[in-house]
Amino acid sequence: MVLKALFQSEFAPHLSFKGGTSLSKGWNLIDRFSEDIDLAIERSFLGFEEDLSKNAVKKLKRVACDFTSTALKAALEKELADLGVLNGVVAVTADEVNPIIPDTDPQTLRITYRSLLDPVPYIDDRVKVEVSARSLNEPAVERQIMSLLGQYMPGFPWSDEPFPVATVEPKRTFLEKTFLLHEEFLRPLDKIVYERMSRHLYDLERMMDTEHAEAAIADRGYYDAIVEHRRHLIFKAGVDYDTHQPATLSFIPPDGLLKAFEQDYVKMRAEMIYDERSKDFAEIITRLKSLLNKIKAIYT
Repeated sequence: MVLKALFQSEFAPHLSFKGGTSLSKGWNLIDRFSEDIDLAIERSFLGFEEDLSKNAVKKLKRVACDFTSTALKAALEKELADLGVLNGVVAVTADEVNPIIPDTDPQTLRITYRSLLDPVPYIDDRVKVEVSARSLNEPAVERQIMSLLGQYMPGFPWSDEPFPVATVEPKRTFLEKTFLLHEEFLRPLDKIVYERMSRHLYDLERMMDTEHAEAAIADRGYYDAIVEHRRHLIFKAGVDYDTHQPATLSFIPPDGLLKAFEQDYVKMRAEMIYDERSKDFAEIITRLKSLLNKIKAIYT
């Protein structure tokens, strides 16, 4: 319902749905629950061109953070009310930002609701909407989205109908996930985040044999374009973006953290994945190693 509210708001033409949740809801490529909705907002809508200096990127982050915290939050509250959500049933809050440097990007809206079910430890009982102005908006196509209730229990009063959402193509999400993991694993071992990170390994393993992954791997120009986008608009501290090249790419957890990632995966598999085809962690790692070797072999 949150996604539907966002994409019937006045800002819908400037938003695109991305990330892991888009793989399940928009493309049926993975079978796991998610409490996150990741959105990209057009930079041009916020008054910025595509080629930005570092100072312009900093200004963009401030403008986008303010937009998400105010205008988009108000629009979401209005659309939820229009969809029949009663006052007091949900609460929409924006994450606090540093008043001195208010440039959080992505900025997060959190939607708290009264659940009819007992809480599940691994899944947050709030919907998290992350909005970034630094993401690529292309390529995105219109997809018909339906809730799990509508998908598995059609015809009931609580079932909904499909609704259109501009959704990022999976080949981009595939590469973004490989780079996200690679960047995380460049950090010192004791700084690497592993909690709730095994989902990216699951997503990559599920995607690796699809036409979308094949298209991403085969298009070196597209691969390099995403690396350069991350270099110039994301520019994480301490990340050497030259290491994203296939010869030095690695999205396999370091040996010293394999056990921690496995424990996280076991929790996620039990509480988030409704996929009877999901594999054991060891098999996922084996398959991802073969994927990594395939990527390296193509470009050597």
